[in-house]
Amino acid sequence: MAIQTDYNFNGLTIPNAYVRIDRLWGSSREGWSSLVGVYMEVVMPAVAAVGIEGEEGFIPAQPETTVKNLIKEFNHSVGYKAEERGYVSLYTSLMVDIGGIEV
Repeated sequence: MAIQTDYNFNGLTIPNAYVRIDRLWGSSREGWSSLVGVYMEVVMPAVAAVGIEGEEGFIPAQPETTVKNLIKEFNHSVGYKAEERGYVSLYTSLMVDIGGIEV
């Protein structure tokens, strides 16, 4: 589960940022805390082969790929709610704070 949103990063709008909970901890006494990561999609261009195949130092061609790069981490906390899992409580709170859609 994650959230896709237009994220404001230090005054710059990152379109289609990917926001997910990377780590979760807590209990019914202390509530839930999490480490949230904000990721940005980056397209890595295709790379042609380098060198001659079969010789030392040959690097094969690489296709174009899309990767998600971490641009920001922050902590987020919510109180404990009976009958609700920690992830549900945290994602619900994040959706209220930053908006976006669930992916």
